[in-house]
Amino acid sequence: MPEPEQHPQVDFDCDDRDVTLYTWLTFWDSTRSWLAEGGYTLFEYGYHWGKRYVGDVTYWAPKLNDASVSHVEHPFSKFGGDKEGIPVPPLSGRVVPRIAFAQDSLQRHTALRLTKKTSDEYKILQLLIKESSLQSLEGWGEFAFHPWFSTIGEVVDYMRYWLKGLSFLHKHHIVHRDIKPENILVNHFAAFSNVEWNEMRRTLRRDGHLAYAIIDFDISIMFPPTATREECRLPSNLSWDGAYDQPHDTKQGELDYDPFAFDVGCLGFLFCRQFQHFTRTVPMFAPLMDRMTTRDLSRRLTASQALDFLESFASELTQEQLQLPALPWDTSNPQYEAYDRWKGLPDKFIEDWGHFREPKPSFQIILVRQICDYAWGYKLVQWLRRIHRFWKSSHF
Repeated sequence: MPEPEQHPQVDFDCDDRDVTLYTWLTFWDSTRSWLAEGGYTLFEYGYHWGKRYVGDVTYWAPKLNDASVSHVEHPFSKFGGDKEGIPVPPLSGRVVPRIAFAQDSLQRHTALRLTKKTSDEYKILQLLIKESSLQSLEGWGEFAFHPWFSTIGEVVDYMRYWLKGLSFLHKHHIVHRDIKPENILVNHFAAFSNVEWNEMRRTLRRDGHLAYAIIDFDISIMFPPTATREECRLPSNLSWDGAYDQPHDTKQGELDYDPFAFDVGCLGFLFCRQFQHFTRTVPMFAPLMDRMTTRDLSRRLTASQALDFLESFASELTQEQLQLPALPWDTSNPQYEAYDRWKGLPDKFIEDWGHFREPKPSFQIILVRQICDYAWGYKLVQWLRRIHRFWKSSHF
């Protein structure tokens, strides 16, 4: 009986962002025979037409001839909906260095990711595997908001998945730290990555069969279960590592920040960016979004509170309201602090819910932010904050 293939050796730091793409692809190539023993056939990688050097590698493409999988069961992803004549290899996936794509013995599609066993990411993934209600995301698809939502009910469902996922993470003392649209997948993929007009995905969403799941835990942190919220605070510069759309929690020269509240603020920012123009249709979106992004962190909703808030008012929406059309994403939407989500809402609603309304930033806040835009100003404000903290701790 032949000896089993030796486990592939990793002779580089998989967390080092400076590791070249060539090094990564050489590593993945070295795993092919080992993966094949376990029943996985690694995709081949391809190049732009007319290019020949590794910097132009753009996609993984299936090696097996029968690449299409039209009917699979959860947790495997649905496939299809492409129009004829797509100009890319079937079922191709863009190259992300630490992720490779493969097919199993039944030719179902899956994604492989290299992770250190000592990392928080590995611990988090182990927790997700053990959680009975969660499954591995075998070949799930990107661009969860494409095609755009057809109804308000579909928007509410998308928001519910985000909040359920974030509530689960926070319940287990995990901060994600990279909340953005790219980090939620759906259980559908297609040969052509541009799914904006994919009718199969639109139908799955309409029929309530499209599921969403949060991914990408490479900068996430899992705190000890006994840690207090104060013990979980992080240096403010770590807030810059993740999502590009962030609340302004650390824009005023703060020395540290609450990463749990920051996660909620990032998700609130995302909701504002995509859906704040819906408040005329669903007024309760206004207090939800304002309380998820409020500058007063003592009043900012936790992930579980935001989920309860959403479920509370969503349960009171009629079928007629849930079937109202979801207006196209207004990419000209002002930034979340500048947009008035309460404009045009009924006077009675504002009277009842106005205490949730977030005021515009004061002149003092804007001034401090402008000072902190300069390196010298940021250092000056932090120096003053350190002096104030020291004085406060020595006198109280």
